[in-house]
Amino acid sequence: MRTLSKLLMLFFLSCPAVAADYFSEIRFEDRAGRNSLSDSETYGLAFGKYINSNFEVDIFTRKKYPHSGISNSRVEIGAKYKNKLNENLSFFSRVAVGKKYLHADNYSYWSIENGLKLNISKKIDGVVSLRFRESFNQEKWNEFDRTYKMGLVYKISDVYSFTTNFNHARGESQFDSIGLNFKVNF
Repeated sequence: MRTLSKLLMLFFLSCPAVAADYFSEIRFEDRAGRNSLSDSETYGLAFGKYINSNFEVDIFTRKKYPHSGISNSRVEIGAKYKNKLNENLSFFSRVAVGKKYLHADNYSYWSIENGLKLNISKKIDGVVSLRFRESFNQEKWNEFDRTYKMGLVYKISDVYSFTTNFNHARGESQFDSIGLNFKVNF
């Protein structure tokens, strides 16, 4: 719980220190482990910059606390492309590289996520996507997973939004989860 309070303090203290076209997001996920994997919670923080209306970059970190076993963390850098298909529907693709820090060893990975965002109303968007993630060194780390995601984004204002999502992951990570995210645009 101390980690969450540190993340919250960092998040809110950083708000006045950054300029326009930046964003920050606090993320929480409650995971139900599948195929004998432990249930867990994850706490994360992302910072990013909108390059223009089609591109953004971000850095993301998260800490995972399993109900049994040892915690681990990730750090990831990504770039996202967005394109409006029509007035209410847009396509997005995010590519990223990251590092997973385990108790005994670490490994680097890549990921790609493609999805659609549907404007349901002025305040609500629906999002569906599919993410593939795999380690760079397949000989040492045979780590691959795919995650099916869907969620709703509630736009509190132009500055604040709240997201709830459901994730279904299979592969190295096997879980079903419900996530809650709070985002601030600067």
